Amino acid sequence: MMLQESLGQHRISTDCPPGRKRRILFIVPYSVLPASGGGQIRVVELARGMARSGQSVTILTPYHPAQKVEALQNEPFELRQVPYFFPLHTLLQGRFLPYHVIASFHPGLKLLVARMMQDFDVVLFSQVAFASLLSCIPKNVQVVYDAQNVEFDYVRHECRNPWIAELVGRRIQRLEKSLVERSDHVFSVCSNDQERLERLYSMPGQKCTLAPNGISKVCPSTVDATAMESQCPGISAFQKRAIYSGSDVEHNRIAVQYLLEHVAPHAKNVGFVIQGGCGQRFAGQSSVPNVFFDTDHRAFSRYAVCGTIGLNLVVTGSGTNLKLLHYLSHGLPVLSTPFGVRGYSDLESSVLVRERDQFADTLIHGQFPEPIDPDYLWDHYSWDKIALHMVETLEATALR
Repeated sequence: MMLQESLGQHRISTDCPPGRKRRILFIVPYSVLPASGGGQIRVVELARGMARSGQSVTILTPYHPAQKVEALQNEPFELRQVPYFFPLHTLLQGRFLPYHVIASFHPGLKLLVARMMQDFDVVLFSQVAFASLLSCIPKNVQVVYDAQNVEFDYVRHECRNPWIAELVGRRIQRLEKSLVERSDHVFSVCSNDQERLERLYSMPGQKCTLAPNGISKVCPSTVDATAMESQCPGISAFQKRAIYSGSDVEHNRIAVQYLLEHVAPHAKNVGFVIQGGCGQRFAGQSSVPNVFFDTDHRAFSRYAVCGTIGLNLVVTGSGTNLKLLHYLSHGLPVLSTPFGVRGYSDLESSVLVRERDQFADTLIHGQFPEPIDPDYLWDHYSWDKIALHMVETLEATALR
């Protein structure tokens, strides 16, 4: 399988015969429908892929009134919501402490989910906020940590106050350490994260396999700018267009703020679109004339128009950025910081990489690489192939 070939030395042999249909429970500390952020997208796409590979998949999330359960009629997985009062955690998100830290305080949650754990063969943790639930998982149940990032690093980067970062970092490190040690297997999105987990928690290298972020389709950019111009009247007056797309999390907010203050004012012939939740806190305040906002997380296709440049301004965080794959899968030229292409060494030749203080000048004068081969992108980053690889790896691990 080409995905496994791309994993090189981190590949686990999966020559064992297919096993029985396994019951897999994803434990997720936030709602997943609609899937607008990178973490939500990864959970939903992996659940779809595993279900399509023949597994029985359930996602367990906190109850949230905005979770679109009606969308489940077209999904191959089941969704269960814990009847626990988590809306308060959501309201506090990004204002006092990172959400994952706030959600890790959940007295009484074990009582609500302990019985459920006995109904599954595999319990897969996405994020570490609910790691305390490990104590109620039977020993014969396979535990898996799907490390979307190194959470200890990610959570600290979400804090602008160094004192708060140190405080919450200690808590998350304890939770992540317990999850790594209890897990039968760990998946990381890139080799950098794997090496970091090994150093932080003395994790044996053979315990971890690469399972990168992925794409659900490859589609060329369009020449029809009607939807874009309708949403952003006046954008057609600019010689060039660029888009920054992302959810409402701290590393994206930092990037948007930098774009508004240091990039757009110096690249006046470029019309910038800030798309997704990352623009919610800026849309009513910005007066930069060449910046347009579209906070609808579903609206990216409006801007996947020939000539639009995908921007990746991130300089903090952990894991890998889904937005990079999203831009490339839609045929857009991409301008990224060196930090933004971490974990994607095979894609760097298809991306123009510059420090963010060079973005304005690069947008005006830069020459972009040729688009990436769509067949290569699909062969190496299809969500279904990544999910199948994970299922096969878990089967092999269970047989040891």
